[in-house]
This record gives sequence, C-alpha cells and structure tokens, in this order.
Amino acid sequence: MEYIFIDTSGLYALRNESDKFHNKSIEIYQRIGNSGEANLIITNFILCEFINLINMRKNHKYAIKCLDFIQKSSFIHTDRINPSTEKNAINIFKQNSDKNYSYTDCTSFAYMKVNNIKKVFAFDQHFKQFGFELIK
Repeated sequence: MEYIFIDTSGLYALRNESDKFHNKSIEIYQRIGNSGEANLIITNFILCEFINLINMRKNHKYAIKCLDFIQKSSFIHTDRINPSTEKNAINIFKQNSDKNYSYTDCTSFAYMKVNNIKKVFAFDQHFKQFGFELIK
C-alpha cells in the first residue's frame, strides 16, 4: 500500500472550517480514504506542529479533539523521526539557507526521501519546490 505524507497545512485545512483550503482538503481526504489504495502518514514533528497550531489559533479543547481524530483514524498513521533522519533534516536545513524552509519542513523532506514517499497532501508550496508531488 502506498503512503501519502500529510503536512500540517493539509491537516489544518482539514480540521479548520474557516481555512481557504478546507473544502479542497475534505475532497482530497475523502478521495484518498475511499480509494483504499493509500494511507496517510505524518511524523511526530507534524503532529506536534499541528496540535500546537490548533491550540494557539482555536483552543485546547479543540486541539484534544483533533488529536483524538488523528489517533482514531483508520488511515492516518504516525511515525517518529529517528536520529538518522533528523541528521539528514539538519543537512537539508543548512544547505537551503536561500529558501524559507522551516525545520519541520526539512524533517518532512528527509523522512519522505528516506521512505521513498513522493506524494504529499499539503498546501505548502515548499514541498513542490523541493520536488514532491502535491495531491490536488
């Protein structure tokens, strides 16, 4: 089964009705879920970034609801960034000083490369800039 990486921008749009990409994210999420051909995967870095963002922009109660949504999902899986992948992320971050990549972006790029994941559910153009395919 194929994995599609889901970035914070995809998760946030999915769980925030006022986000400009909310309707598109629902469409993408349902299409992936209904196809049965792929699972979504996030890392502990994305989970942390997403929950913190929801906690700051919404509230703690809704952040817990979003955490439960991810943990109970049958096709969103969470994996941890290991030390080797994080070392690769540090190198990506250092080598791309001309870009505005966040450290979390770099951990995602490194994770996707090492796990041969080519597609990403995201609205962050940095993934496309780095060479990954954005799901539309």
